[in-house]
Amino acid sequence: MQEHKTKQSELSTLYTKLGNQLQALRQTLDRLTSMDAVEVGLESLEKLSAADMAAETSRLIREADQIKNGGRKLFREVEEPFNSDHRGTPEADVIQDIAIRSRNADATGDRFWVLAAPDLQMYIDDGHDAQRSKLITRVRALCTQVVESRKALQDIHKAIQDIGRRATHKVAEVLGWFPEFTNFNLHVQSKIQEMTIWDDISALSVQAERWKGMEANSLPPDGLAYALRMMHKRMSDGWVSARLEDCFSTSLTWAVNGMPRVARNTSELGDGLSTGQLKIVVGMIYLALFEMIRRDADFDLLVPIDEALELEVNNAETLVNNFNSRNVKLLLGFPGGAPELMKHFKNLYALDRRKSGAVFLKEYRGSEDGGIASLNAGLQLEEEVAV
Repeated sequence: MQEHKTKQSELSTLYTKLGNQLQALRQTLDRLTSMDAVEVGLESLEKLSAADMAAETSRLIREADQIKNGGRKLFREVEEPFNSDHRGTPEADVIQDIAIRSRNADATGDRFWVLAAPDLQMYIDDGHDAQRSKLITRVRALCTQVVESRKALQDIHKAIQDIGRRATHKVAEVLGWFPEFTNFNLHVQSKIQEMTIWDDISALSVQAERWKGMEANSLPPDGLAYALRMMHKRMSDGWVSARLEDCFSTSLTWAVNGMPRVARNTSELGDGLSTGQLKIVVGMIYLALFEMIRRDADFDLLVPIDEALELEVNNAETLVNNFNSRNVKLLLGFPGGAPELMKHFKNLYALDRRKSGAVFLKEYRGSEDGGIASLNAGLQLEEEVAV
């Protein structure tokens, strides 16, 4: 009787164990029926318990989910550039066609990337060499343009430096007519190599030269790709200027009571200079630059100076004499009579404002009692008294 009870207890335990295994098998079968069937060796399953099969099934499902998520992510990474930066290119048309066909064929919405993979692989196998060659050709052409542009900018830099040296010499020459301005020096400096884009152009040129030394069919190295991205960013941010005035700087140095002064525009020139002296300095700088441009060309140069009475007599005389010797015509404007200036000019004109408000230009002859002769007579009388 005791033996019967023992057997019954063992049978009950076995029944419970088999029931648990049957339940695990049922759950496993339910999960497997939702997956695509694959052929595997059945001998490997003979040694697995129901719990082992359930664990293995869970593991396989997790791996399948990871592969599915990874596949979708990878396909989006392939597709995204052709929907934005490379949109409208022939390559984008091919990729978008593959994407549309694979999504239309996928009823579940989870396997489009699997359906697209063969076509993508075929496109890579058939078109990779052509795309590689096209990329290399385009990048080489771009690098050639950048290298040539750098050489052109370098030539402009050298030209500005050369013009600056000649301008410094020329301004010193014309200001040398006036003893009080011998300590003035004009400086012209190129700013080409100070531009932010210059460093990017130089870096790209260096990387392009290194790439040129590699095998003919090699892809652009990482250093060149980075240099291209930096230049593109700089240009997109608006750091490139095409204005000539941004390519050079000018300054004038002189000394006042032994203290150095620097001016980069006319408003900074007033320190220690009278209005007349300021006219002389600015006018001579312009004259020097004009003469550099004119060189030996045969044409008249006319320099107008308003409020000429602000010029000191000695400076005015020096100005007129040197302008005459250089075939430069001087047009001075001033109110009233000024015989000390007028005696240097053969052609004199007056602006006559009528009551109507109209202004007429007429040759200046003066009145019978106040013409040029009277002014000159007065000037001669002053000179005789001074003597």
